[in-house]
Amino acid sequence: MASEVSPKATVLANNDKLPSERERNISEKKSGYEYLIVVINYRPGLKFGLGIKNVYRSIFVIKTDENSIVSGLFNVADRIIDVDGEPVSDNNKCKQLLVKALKERKVATLLIERPVNEKTLKEATDEMNEEHNESVMAPPDVRSIMRKMEQRMRKAPSAEAINHAPIQSALSKNKENRAERRPIIVEEGHKSVMILMDNEEHQSKLKKVDKKGLQEENGPEAGKKN
Repeated sequence: MASEVSPKATVLANNDKLPSERERNISEKKSGYEYLIVVINYRPGLKFGLGIKNVYRSIFVIKTDENSIVSGLFNVADRIIDVDGEPVSDNNKCKQLLVKALKERKVATLLIERPVNEKTLKEATDEMNEEHNESVMAPPDVRSIMRKMEQRMRKAPSAEAINHAPIQSALSKNKENRAERRPIIVEEGHKSVMILMDNEEHQSKLKKVDKKGLQEENGPEAGKKN
């Protein structure tokens, strides 16, 4: 009779002891993180219990259920890098590889990246909590710059807090301090404007008619306004 396998995962290797074929799946080893290969053993009667989230081609652990085959294995904000040596960058592929390995071999190994201090845990948690939209989401380095800019903008004074010089009102105020419209003075007097002619040779034949002559010709009412 085969011995009963513990549902708890075990650490196969970590950091400098990683096999070269798994270590090459790490695009960059970051300070403040540790890299582990952990083993999940299948046990009938226990649920899988792993919750994961896909954020810009990274897979983060968001929960592990108690009394499951992964309880005690993952921490929230752990990032899964590969499953049995095959890099993973989306939920579906990760799930398919895990299900296949546990069904066929009853065991699966995962390479994970785990934050080990308060600063890196906050970084990983912030990235994990960003809304997932692969079609428009910027790479992590760009998002980091955007977060810093957003923080600076929050500290800067708002536009509403800036005092603007008062704008002079178009309305004047009377003795009772009530606004009233200012009279607009229009200069009276006849002004003539020359309009360009298609046939400029006739331009010299035009005669300038003054206001007085127009009134004498058309009567006294011609010069009055309607």
